[in-house]
Amino acid sequence: MSRKERRLRRKDARSRRERAKKRAEGARQYLAPLVRLRESRAFAFSLLIVLFLIASLIRAHHFKNLEYYNPADDTGLFWTESAFQYRYAKMVAEGETVPAFDPKVQHPRGLRVRENVTVFMEYLDGVLYRSLGGRIPFHVFLIYAICFTTSLGVLAVYGASVSFWDSRWAGVFAAALYTVGMATYSRIIGAYGREHLGLPLIFFSLWSLLACFKTAGEDIRRERGLCLLSGILLGSALACWHLTRFYFIVFGLCLIATWIYLHFTRADEADRLARLIPWLLLPVLAASFIAPALRVRQFYLFPAVVALFALPLTQLIGRSWSPKGRLCAVFVLLSVLAMGSIAIRGGEAEYSHVWELMKAKAQNLGVKPDDPSRLSFEARLLWIEDLRSPDPRIFLYTYGTIPILALIAAVSGLRGTPWRTWGGQRVLLLCLLLAFLGVFLLMQRMTGLFVFFLIVVAGGMMVSKRPVLIVVALLCLLFEFHESIHFRQPTAFKGFMDRFLPPEPSPVPNWHPNNLGVIDWIRHNTEADDGFLARFGTSPMILAYADRPVVLQSKVENRDVRERIRGYLESIYSTEQGFYRYCLENDVRYFLYEAKIALDPSGESDRFMADALKLRRDSAAYLFHFSPEALKHFTPAFQNSFYRVFAVHSEGSAPPGRSLAYQPTYDLSLYGNQAGEFFDDSGTAPVMARLVTAVDLFKRAQLLLGARRVPEAIRDMEAAVECNPGIMGLNTTLGLALSMVGRTDDALQHLREEVRYFPELILGRYNLGFVLANAGQYDEAMREWEEGLKIDPNNAAIRAGMSQVETILASEARGRR
Repeated sequence: MSRKERRLRRKDARSRRERAKKRAEGARQYLAPLVRLRESRAFAFSLLIVLFLIASLIRAHHFKNLEYYNPADDTGLFWTESAFQYRYAKMVAEGETVPAFDPKVQHPRGLRVRENVTVFMEYLDGVLYRSLGGRIPFHVFLIYAICFTTSLGVLAVYGASVSFWDSRWAGVFAAALYTVGMATYSRIIGAYGREHLGLPLIFFSLWSLLACFKTAGEDIRRERGLCLLSGILLGSALACWHLTRFYFIVFGLCLIATWIYLHFTRADEADRLARLIPWLLLPVLAASFIAPALRVRQFYLFPAVVALFALPLTQLIGRSWSPKGRLCAVFVLLSVLAMGSIAIRGGEAEYSHVWELMKAKAQNLGVKPDDPSRLSFEARLLWIEDLRSPDPRIFLYTYGTIPILALIAAVSGLRGTPWRTWGGQRVLLLCLLLAFLGVFLLMQRMTGLFVFFLIVVAGGMMVSKRPVLIVVALLCLLFEFHESIHFRQPTAFKGFMDRFLPPEPSPVPNWHPNNLGVIDWIRHNTEADDGFLARFGTSPMILAYADRPVVLQSKVENRDVRERIRGYLESIYSTEQGFYRYCLENDVRYFLYEAKIALDPSGESDRFMADALKLRRDSAAYLFHFSPEALKHFTPAFQNSFYRVFAVHSEGSAPPGRSLAYQPTYDLSLYGNQAGEFFDDSGTAPVMARLVTAVDLFKRAQLLLGARRVPEAIRDMEAAVECNPGIMGLNTTLGLALSMVGRTDDALQHLREEVRYFPELILGRYNLGFVLANAGQYDEAMREWEEGLKIDPNNAAIRAGMSQVETILASEARGRR
């Protein structure tokens, strides 16, 4: 190439660059309004409101799509602690007050409610319902209240992520991830836990404190106001949710660690933090005097509260000391104040079960031993469900790509900035993230806190200078949105996990209709003051929906409850006489037995808690399940495939026994060759598989009926009846289907079986009367409907059917004349 050609080529290149530069300048001028819009607070706020509404609607949609949700009836919607709390919230919603002393809890002694239970949330929800007019059923309102309240975390995670990354777009991305991340709401779907209110209060308290760090000492009044607001929100969370006390311990330690970091890197900022801590603690102290549950436990002397005063005290007395001297003074004051608090309060006895659990997990490296004798009773009682370490399958399913995004954001966003230049807000958030990572690995109940800090850090994907990372972040956001929309539906991701991490089946499955059946029986066949003994997780359901006194309850932070549970577990696996003595001591009129009491040997079972993994064949639990006829003090009064209700009576005064329909659950002949001193658990799995098969067939048949494929539905239901005829609703549904194809005699046989199995089921009575009326057997139809009206005098369907039959009979009478 000649020199002249090279010169012309360079000239053309310069000309092209100049034209491209002019086009870029024109584009920037054209897009300037959009850039300004993107950077405006109003635009970010509008996006947050949209995300908040989307988050609320997603959560409400999943809550209302639960198979046991009924917009017209709240029975059985909540259980365990949720049912306990729902009862008090409903009292307030109906214009009552939560009693200071509740005789129906911990029968026959009763419970001093306000001293043992935080009822701030219940009052708030109940009063809000009444103030809005109460035009919809309270449980429907409560679902929206739970979902909208927990979605407030969208706003808090935005503010925290902006503080951490100093980028509004990081905050928006974090808010979007919080909107669709399943880990942010998986625990609230189907539950009425205190964390739906406690977590947003904690998050907004933290946001206020982070905003205080951002002021950099420019406005003292604003700093104090933000600290005061943070303390008010934290005090409210303490009054609402008892687990906030454990958050406060971790938060206090992280605050001290942040002060130490600032002490060596930014001494003036450390001094400012020390001066502001009293403004944070004053509202907390006020809450500890105002809230009865905090006042009774002397929370104002809580070690974590008292120890934090070491920072301002050191600031006050050691201004002229060297940095190392002040640090030593802080540690000395921390130790003195904490030990003094423990000495005055006598320790944290009410939470001894928590410390026992932590001790047991440390001794066993987080792995639950197979031998229950290696654990104390309190550790066995608590090491269940959400207080276990996280299950890998559930973790991958609910967290999805969030941990990966947080790790990438942390590595790419923090790598280029020296740690000594980090502000206090960044250090505090990282300390909280690492601390709650450790806590979460011990107990998955802390997922709501841990995922918040993960998402705050994941927001840093939007500040990356590499476009590929931003594209990856947006793709992950789309993936999370897809999985969130299909929360309870099959997806390719769930199928992949099921292949490599299959879910463990329940040792003894239960179904919602069983709950409904036993509650209906209790409502219609027992007196209002009859004391009930049931498992501590089931008792709140009886209390909330049948309004009967219960001996046990699920608030195990109450020491008396733990001792009652210990006595119950020890007696149920001893002899009948020992269990009868326990019932007499607690004025028990009825005992609600569950199949899992005898059949479940898993690490979360009653047998494990009682250190009775080997079930003796002469124990009360075995007799309740397989040989009720051998009992001397208990008479069976009701049963379905999971529950049995026994009436308690003195020897020789047994009421006449009631004939109960067959249930394969209690048929010893199905469990193989049982001989010897102990029950052989190897025979349980086939029987439980048979019950699961029956339920699956029934569910599939219901779908087929909805698609008008009646013959196929009948075939599935007949197979289900062969496996387990005692499923509530199975025989009456099969009877209706048979009547549709003209098999009236077979239909009536199954409909009568339903009434025999579940005489309190109003639907069974109605359907039997309906088919009898269609067959021209009007007198029998009227008799069945009259029995139904004894159960539900206001049933509109039955009254309409009776009216139609009366019209037909009157017309026939006129025709005969």
